[in-house]
Amino acid sequence: MISDAYAEVEKGNHQKAREIFSKACENKNSDGCIRAAFIHNTSKKIPIDKVKAQELFKKACTLGNSLGCEMNK
Repeated sequence: MISDAYAEVEKGNHQKAREIFSKACENKNSDGCIRAAFIHNTSKKIPIDKVKAQELFKKACTLGNSLGCEMNK
């Protein structure tokens, strides 16, 4: 599933990648949370949503991902 999202990023389809990463996050995949958060936070191809990004970083932290904890400060 995550590899599909990376493929979408490579194609420039950030919306689809964000959907796939978000689904992975819903399934308790902390990497999916981190990647979806970064897209929400920095994408130039879709609207930025910093509030959603922080929610996803927090969830990643809760799932044990230290990067999520660092980004949630």
